[in-house]
Amino acid sequence: MAAASANKDTAVLIFSFTGRTQSMIEVAEITKQNNAKIIAITNPDTLGTASRHHHYLRQ
Repeated sequence: MAAASANKDTAVLIFSFTGRTQSMIEVAEITKQNNAKIIAITNPDTLGTASRHHHYLRQ
């Protein structure tokens, strides 16, 4: 998995329609543990409290 080799100089792009796909959540967790940046493209209505802490664009 590429997320395992991510570091502070890496940005990982995640696409998920629901924002709840288990494999994408695991990728995000590994990415965060490695101090890499996460760019997630998902449904903003599924973000919950995370939307208050991150920037996102609403169409």
